[in-house]
Formats: sequence, structure tokens, C-alpha cells
Amino acid sequence: MKTNRLLIMISLLIYCQILILGCGNNSETSPSTEETTSEDAFTVEEDENGSMHEEFYRLLQNEQNHEVIYSFFEKNISATQHDDADKFVLGLMGLEDNIRNVDFKRIQPYTDYMSNEMTSFVNFMAKEQDSPSIENGQVQATLADLLLNIRDLEIQITTYPDGITLSYAYDLYCEMMTAAITGGYDEKSGKENYHINSDKEHIDGHAIDAYNAFITENPDTKTAAILKKYIDTLDNSKKTIDEGVKDFYANLFGTIREEFGIEQ
Repeated sequence: MKTNRLLIMISLLIYCQILILGCGNNSETSPSTEETTSEDAFTVEEDENGSMHEEFYRLLQNEQNHEVIYSFFEKNISATQHDDADKFVLGLMGLEDNIRNVDFKRIQPYTDYMSNEMTSFVNFMAKEQDSPSIENGQVQATLADLLLNIRDLEIQITTYPDGITLSYAYDLYCEMMTAAITGGYDEKSGKENYHINSDKEHIDGHAIDAYNAFITENPDTKTAAILKKYIDTLDNSKKTIDEGVKDFYANLFGTIREEFGIEQ
């Protein structure tokens, strides 16, 4: 889904460029990139020529100090409509290679200006920022809590299947679902599934219980359907990581895509 994310950012920049082309030459009235480092320069009056969008585009393209861009967002977001506010948030999200590095706690106070879709995603990510499910590649949440966060991402994806947050939510879903099922297992590097029993051979019974509890409480979800397939595979392997389980791990992304009907 990273290709779709790139297309979103390209569309955002094209959108801003169109606004700029419609503005004519505003070089005498629009603050330069260098001037935006001062407090007074952060607020740009919105007018029929879209000067606020022009300035935000310039910042995204040229400003290396992310603090300047966040401050511009905070000062001007109240003057936007929902669609424009969403595009501003997308711009902030595009500043980072890792979505977890975006300061969603700083963005969250302004959700009243955003669409329902963006509000839902920002709230989820702000919660993740407070209590990360995964941090530096390591799972921090309990398996039960991780599965609940995965369920919330599924709701985001299925509620807004053509939305602007889809690629971000889907990538996070795949990351968390992989952690919940494979437990970081990597045969080549010798990394064990951290849901493994102390005997180093069988998947721990507590993990199986967490999977079954989720399935019971959320029977109609796509996540439950994937977990059922995994439990069936584990039943066939007598809870050991045999070749069938390894194949399930290797094809997990394909299983997720199939369940969500998302093309590769």
C-alpha cells in the first residue's frame, strides 16, 4: 500500500499547485519560506486566491524544520473546510517515513475541523502515541490489547474503504497482525515466535486463549476469520511451528489481502 500512499501525497501536491496557478503572482504579498520562522508569519489570511494553501505547499516542499510546518498548521487549521483540513493533515503525515513519528497528539486537538474519517484515524494514532502497540519493532502491548487495536484498524479500513487514510491504516494493520500471529518469527535469523511456549516447541496456550477469546467476542470480523485459519493450521501441526505453519507465516500478507479484497 506504500505506492497508494505516494499517490495520495502526489495528489495533495498537485492540488496545492493548482491552487497556486490560480493565484497569479503573489510574490509581493506572500511571506517567503525564510520569513515563516517568525511567530507573526505563521498566520496567513485565507482569501479567494488560496494564499494559505500556497504557503502550506511551499512549506511542505522547502521547509526543513518541521516545527515551522506544525506551527503553521496550528495557526491556520481553523480557517479550513473539512477536505482542506484533511489535506493539511496528510501533508504532516507525509513529512515522516514512519507514520509513528508523526506527532498525532499535537494534531488531535484540531479534529473538529477534520472529516470523520481523518478524526477517527488521528484519534487512533494519538492513542498509539501514548501507548504504542509496537515500538522499535518490539511488541509492547499484551496480545489481547494488540488484537483489539487490530480490530480498530479493521473498522477504519472497512468503514472508509476508498478513504485517504486507507494505505496508512492497512499498513499498520499488516504490521500489527504479523506481530500478533508470527510473533516476529524469522527462521533465517533464528528469531523465535515470542508467543512460543517455554519448551521452545509449541505456541503458548495463553496466546491460543487470546486468539479464541477474540474470535468469540468478534465473530464477524475479518481479523477473526484470519485467526481461525491460523488456529486451524496450528491444530494440524499440534501447536508446533511445522512447515504448514511456516507457510502460513510466509503467505500472511496474501491472506490479509484476500480477506480485505485488496489488490497487490
